[in-house]
Amino acid sequence: MIAQSRGNYLILSVIVTLALYVVGHSLIAIHEIAHGATAVALGGHYPFVQIDADGGRSLFLMPPDSAPWKEAVALLAGAFSNFLVALIALALISAVPMDWKTRLFVAFVGGLSALLLVTGVGLLPPWWVKYKETGRALELLNLPRIYQVFIKSLWLGSGIAMFAGLFRLFYKEICRFFPAKSYKDRLLIATSTFAIPVLVIGAVLSVVMLSSGATEGVINPRRHYPHLMLLVLTYILLPLVIPSDRHEREKETFIFPRRLFVSLAAVAVGFAIIQPIVFGNSRKNPRGLFLSRPPEFAVQACNVSITLHEDYKADVRFLMRPFPAEHGFLWKRIRDLEPENWGVYEEFVRDNLPRLLPSLSKPQEVHILNRYSDPEARFFNGEWNAGARVIEARIDELQLPPDKGKDKKIRVLSIVDFWRSRRLGYIDHAELKLEGALQVVGLVTRPEGSGSPTSRQNNYLEWKNTFDNHFLVSFVGIK
Repeated sequence: MIAQSRGNYLILSVIVTLALYVVGHSLIAIHEIAHGATAVALGGHYPFVQIDADGGRSLFLMPPDSAPWKEAVALLAGAFSNFLVALIALALISAVPMDWKTRLFVAFVGGLSALLLVTGVGLLPPWWVKYKETGRALELLNLPRIYQVFIKSLWLGSGIAMFAGLFRLFYKEICRFFPAKSYKDRLLIATSTFAIPVLVIGAVLSVVMLSSGATEGVINPRRHYPHLMLLVLTYILLPLVIPSDRHEREKETFIFPRRLFVSLAAVAVGFAIIQPIVFGNSRKNPRGLFLSRPPEFAVQACNVSITLHEDYKADVRFLMRPFPAEHGFLWKRIRDLEPENWGVYEEFVRDNLPRLLPSLSKPQEVHILNRYSDPEARFFNGEWNAGARVIEARIDELQLPPDKGKDKKIRVLSIVDFWRSRRLGYIDHAELKLEGALQVVGLVTRPEGSGSPTSRQNNYLEWKNTFDNHFLVSFVGIK
């Protein structure tokens, strides 16, 4: 029997580390494309994909009137692609004659895909609801919690079983070269082919993420402790999966073809160079690949400006965006373009203006005066930046009720955050301007103590709403 030197274990670690990087990112690409392709097939849009140090991200957008199950299916498509790759690998090894090198590669690809299914799509732990894409998908399907846990547990068990089976086949070929008689021998193989590659790739990608502005690396022990525990447990139990050399068969000399090694290294280096150029590693301002123009299906962020005149006519200016702050890079892509459909914004204004100003007695007295795209408009969405879709409307008359106090000359203007009232979010910025001799003589917000104005003058009020400080209703006394 030929005893392999420590150097051969090191060479094996380098080869598997390179393969883990290349194959892992290829599987991530398949996962992300599955999300987008499924969304497009179900009537959605797939404008953006990114493969970065933190994995991958697909942004697919479904029309507001689409059934929830369609978004759920698109979310599940990524996990299903991982499951399918592992299943195909098992089928190929079982049914197709192949040499040991091909069998080794197919088993590695399938086993790694099964591992990504177990750790990367929200199956672990199965009792965490709304966790990652699988949890969100099952929530969209409105399944009872017990059903969600059962489905995720079943899928998780299948993934673990496929991972164990495929890696056993992988190690069966590795054992052609390396001794595996004792647990110590098999632990050495597991260290070379699992522990070292995972630690190296995880450490390098974490450094890249942190240097790109991320607040954590690949694994945050406080948030990912189930995954960390699984990886440690896998390393400890993996030697039990490796076939044992009970008969101490003669081992072959471990020689990895130089040309194949150079090719593998070239692909890994090439991707390491191209990936940050094409996709970037920032999640806030990613480059990525824009596959189509981001669609403007709905209003996701809104600022309102109300100007009240002495005759109680009002001009209301709606500044709107189709994407929330975390997808601001999509907004930058279309900021200088006219929307393909102004109907989305006009419908939003007509639907929500009566909710914003309950004193509007006749909604038909709302007149849209102007609409335009202003790439330089100041817009508040957690912070000030530029650009909005703007619609200006005129209200012929507001029926402001008198104050219930002694001074009947005081009128009360109610301003309602129509999004918070419907539990959909909140208006990011609101302002009230009083023209002529009108003055602010009182202010009450509900709930009590919420949404205090950031600026208050005799004829001007301004609210910069944030997640933990936004009003539901503001009652403004005017005289």
